[in-house]
Amino acid sequence: MEIGGYVSLEDIEEYNIVANQTFKREEDFYEFYNSYAKNKGFSIRKDKVRRNGRDEVILRSYVCSCEGYRELKHFERTDTKRQPRALTRCGCMAMLEVEWSESSAIWVVKKFVLSHTHPLAKPEHVFVLRSHRGLNDAQKAEAVEMGLGGLRTYEISDVMETSHGDLGEARFIRKDLYNFLYIFITMATKERQIKALLIYNGTDLH
Repeated sequence: MEIGGYVSLEDIEEYNIVANQTFKREEDFYEFYNSYAKNKGFSIRKDKVRRNGRDEVILRSYVCSCEGYRELKHFERTDTKRQPRALTRCGCMAMLEVEWSESSAIWVVKKFVLSHTHPLAKPEHVFVLRSHRGLNDAQKAEAVEMGLGGLRTYEISDVMETSHGDLGEARFIRKDLYNFLYIFITMATKERQIKALLIYNGTDLH
């Protein structure tokens, strides 16, 4: 059992609940651990992966977003134009490692580390953590509709912030909105360019 430090009865119960989970799909383990992380107040990311001879994933690690440390080369760079991002990695060891059991045909927990080396986020701040934020389908449709109506990205952000009270209530940050609209516009532009090229080459699109 890898819990670390003082072990309470609640810690042991929590450990057993997570460690005894099984799922048919590896993706379900990600959803489970991400939901667990949201309730606890931390964010996760995918880490180590192992594949078999058929290139099938048979082991996967999910780690706390504060795992590891920023590489030294990022501190030594002198050509950066943007303000360096805040340090978020502090060597946290919390993680969940799952593996495929060939005999049982299910995914099982191989390793679970419960303890963190940093304070956990309060419930009202969880939405800013990377694995818990982002626009849902309805918000994406709303943003696209306003964009097609002629509003600029910052205007769309202002409207959505007003309609939801603030972006915290909407469970995404302004950067998420900007990134989504940039990708959407880029893909739409490429699609128009491809259609124009096909028409130019005499291809009938109907």
